[in-house]
Amino acid sequence: MKKISFYSLLIGFFLYSNLSFGQDENESTYSKFSLITYGTIGFAKVENDNQANYNLDANSAELLLNYKFNKKYGIFTGVGITELSGSGFNDESIFYHERSVIKIPLGLSISYDLSDKLSTYMGIAAYGQTIISDEYRYIDRTVEDLYEGWNFGAQFSLGITHQVDDCLSIGLIYSGQSDFTKLETTDNASFNDEQKITDLNTLGLLLEWTF
Repeated sequence: MKKISFYSLLIGFFLYSNLSFGQDENESTYSKFSLITYGTIGFAKVENDNQANYNLDANSAELLLNYKFNKKYGIFTGVGITELSGSGFNDESIFYHERSVIKIPLGLSISYDLSDKLSTYMGIAAYGQTIISDEYRYIDRTVEDLYEGWNFGAQFSLGITHQVDDCLSIGLIYSGQSDFTKLETTDNASFNDEQKITDLNTLGLLLEWTF
């Protein structure tokens, strides 16, 4: 899968926002609350300060509550879970890494109707996240909870949906995110390091319920 530039998409987000802001809209026809959920698959990169970088497969799911203050713009928050897995190496040995993280995003959404049934969804958010399980499997042993703490980053999403009834829309979504701050190794680790997850790019299925 060809890597998509996270920052290029952010620029596109703001251009889209400015172009759509001045268009006429019927404020009486939109639902203020919607529930957005999506599941995606893709890849990510682990960037370490003192160890070798490596790539991971990624499976993500998010559940978001979106509140619109007009027909196009809203704010959202919710919860997301990401499962990461892949091989790498460090000062200890070659390993297979599995990690689960939970995050809480807070962001801005933009919706735009392409037709009576087709709509676009865009979102940009900051998030905080923490590790809920972490396992490094070496040839002769398994090490758990090598890194700990909370870190923070930003995410971007772009989707297109088709309305199947008055309350439900189904579509496809791209999601990208990168950590800004780093996680540190625990006191029990055999080496000291800091790391973050960058270039997490995923594609998947989007569902939106309005009420």
